[in-house]
Amino acid sequence: MDPVETIINEMGEKVKGCLRAFFERGEVRIEDAEKELGQAVSELMLEAVGAYCEEKGRELLADKKRRRAEGLCVERRREGRVVQTLLGELRYERTYYRKKDGTYRHPVDEIVGIAADQKVSSGVSLALVVEALESSYAKSSKRVTGGRVSRQTVMHKIRSASPVPLPEGERRRVPVLHVDADEDHVHLQSGKTAIVPLISVYEGVDRAGRRGSCRNVVQYSRYGTSAEALWEEVLSSLEQRYDLTGTKIYIHGDGAAWIKTGLEWLPNSRSVLDPYHKNKALKQLVSGIERKSGSRYEHLAREAAANGDRRYLE
Repeated sequence: MDPVETIINEMGEKVKGCLRAFFERGEVRIEDAEKELGQAVSELMLEAVGAYCEEKGRELLADKKRRRAEGLCVERRREGRVVQTLLGELRYERTYYRKKDGTYRHPVDEIVGIAADQKVSSGVSLALVVEALESSYAKSSKRVTGGRVSRQTVMHKIRSASPVPLPEGERRRVPVLHVDADEDHVHLQSGKTAIVPLISVYEGVDRAGRRGSCRNVVQYSRYGTSAEALWEEVLSSLEQRYDLTGTKIYIHGDGAAWIKTGLEWLPNSRSVLDPYHKNKALKQLVSGIERKSGSRYEHLAREAAANGDRRYLE
């Protein structure tokens, strides 16, 4: 019997079993049918597609003539793959091949139309983008996939989709944005101390003599929220105010993990050590050295840092 026909027959019997068990319970409610039968059928469909993928992989593995013609050599077997679909998680195993030209392939992925770096189906991608137009990235993920994909995945899907043009004049373009990120220690009513993240976004610094002021500054701070949620709020706010196409974003901070998370959210961004922590690092660099020599080394290190001469600084 044809392997595909076998898969269909097996799944058909399992569907019959699910329906029989459901209706034999006696009381049948629409709400239960929607929840239980819908989930059961979705799981069986994913099982069937996974079985189909693995069968295609076995066919190619057994067809030595075809593999020689295509220049495919087995590199690794039974590599797992997980793709989030509108029905749930599609799981299957396949073989990893090396070609004669030195490149590598997963032919089964190509057969079923899944790109090498693809983690969600095109249907999920579209649903995430549509849902995110009316809600946050986190809510979009929860409603479409039950929270199985990250906020970053939703963000990347939105950015890769065709942009919806906003009316002229609603968003401005600026060449550079600066983001200062730091933490503050706040005393709570309970007597405990909490660390609260602080983020300031501005377009540059205006100088009046020796004093400077941040231009068009906007500040963000949230206690008890995750770094991802905070940076999502910052990004959403920036996208409402600016057209970020071509804008360079500098994130100033001490390099803490929650600050580096901003690099995953803000487009075309790079991390910059702020002046306070730069000076602190340079002081630590020469600590323990005799004062006169230490001052000389610190001066040389500052010059190297200012000139971007990494090799001399090291």
